[in-house]
Amino acid sequence: MRLLLILFLSNVFNFSFAQRYLGNHIGGYSGIYGIQENPASFVTKKPNWDVNILGSGLFFFTEYGYLQDESLLSASGKSIMNGMDTLPFNYSKDKNSLFFANTYDQTLTGLMIQQTIHLPSFCFKVKRFSFGVFSNIKIAADGLDAPNFFNYGNLQQLIDFQAYKITPFSVNAMAWGEIGLNIGYALELENGHTLAVGANPKYLLGFEAAYIQNKSDYNFYRERDTFFASSANAAVGFASGASRSSNNYNLGVQGTGLGLDLGAEYIIPNEEEESNSPHYMKFGIAVKDFGSIKFDKNTEQHNYSIREVDFGVLTTINNNLNHNYDLIKRLSAAVYQGDSFKSKISNEMTIHTPTSINLTWDYNIRSDFYINAFIGRRLKTLERQIAAPNVMAIGARFEQRWFEAGANISLTEDTWLGIGTYIRLGLLTIGSDHINALLFSQPKLRGADVYLSLKIMPFGNREKEEGIDYAKPKKDKRSGCYKQK
Repeated sequence: MRLLLILFLSNVFNFSFAQRYLGNHIGGYSGIYGIQENPASFVTKKPNWDVNILGSGLFFFTEYGYLQDESLLSASGKSIMNGMDTLPFNYSKDKNSLFFANTYDQTLTGLMIQQTIHLPSFCFKVKRFSFGVFSNIKIAADGLDAPNFFNYGNLQQLIDFQAYKITPFSVNAMAWGEIGLNIGYALELENGHTLAVGANPKYLLGFEAAYIQNKSDYNFYRERDTFFASSANAAVGFASGASRSSNNYNLGVQGTGLGLDLGAEYIIPNEEEESNSPHYMKFGIAVKDFGSIKFDKNTEQHNYSIREVDFGVLTTINNNLNHNYDLIKRLSAAVYQGDSFKSKISNEMTIHTPTSINLTWDYNIRSDFYINAFIGRRLKTLERQIAAPNVMAIGARFEQRWFEAGANISLTEDTWLGIGTYIRLGLLTIGSDHINALLFSQPKLRGADVYLSLKIMPFGNREKEEGIDYAKPKKDKRSGCYKQK
């Protein structure tokens, strides 16, 4: 059952932090990717139009545990074993990757996972305006305050009859699609600088969603091979294509919603005649992924008020299930003295998208060479809202029309350092924001990423657009002001 798989992965494996894939979003030829980071970005950039064929990125990071002395490439294809278990006699370090679970007393950030698949999209400019249409499929989960308590190693070491306090936490997961429109406008100011503004209204399609919430403190006990919880108050919600009468599954839209991106850029034009860049310096600000999806098809919410329940019952209610929802009914019956329907409280729920505020800075230090900075901070204020990652990055790049290469240093969730690089050969971009973990052995491998995109851009030299000219303005030597065009 796919719903249970989502819940299991969200609550147990604690992976991953999403990354920004900086090689796709920062440069002057970012086009359709740039407007999804800041809707105002394309109207002042170099190409007159941009078409995305396909793009994607995959990033994972865990504080649940780590692989020892591995890179992502060296670990690929190796079996993963729990470091708390006894090693088999035939264990070989060269053939197996050993997984070590972190202990409960360590400070953990929690979990996140976000992946975006960029589907065919396009954008273009007309005079001072930019327009675009884009589509994506997104998968995300988070549990920022989820405890790293229920792993096998920790449970082995509990002292019988001693109370262990479990604090409130929530885990959220969602898979959705979005169809967005872009409109941007560039306003030329009296000082010769440019202020660009833009917006991306989006229609959202919810495919799957789930959450688990512990609403209050409770004590957790071990008695030999049995576990008990006292006075727990838990909630579960889900929307899924899983059949209610069989174990079949049909992917479909379980809810819809609306979203919005807003952005602005302030551009200081370039005076250097030999530079190909239309800007000397550029500042950007954007609010990304503000919105929500209301799930009202194949949706259920359940509350469980637990009093001295034996966790051993969970090992039996999963046996010989008649259909996908049989487990939910059995859980309600176990908590509420045989009542299979008492836990259900609603047939709909709302999940909010991962809203963030993003700041960018880009500086053309000399012809074709740039340095840049990026800060992204999540705006998470709602109980059932996917969390956006906190990311800070600085980087540099060499940028020409058919070749671009860059490197960056990033800090995710203010704790995890990444060294990244990327290359664009014409229409193809490939890169990683954590090339160190991708290629080089790490004492504690906690994550890595790789991304790529394939686009179409106009061939030939860029021509001036009618009605707006981003060529370098001339400064009046007596007044120090830029001449109007």
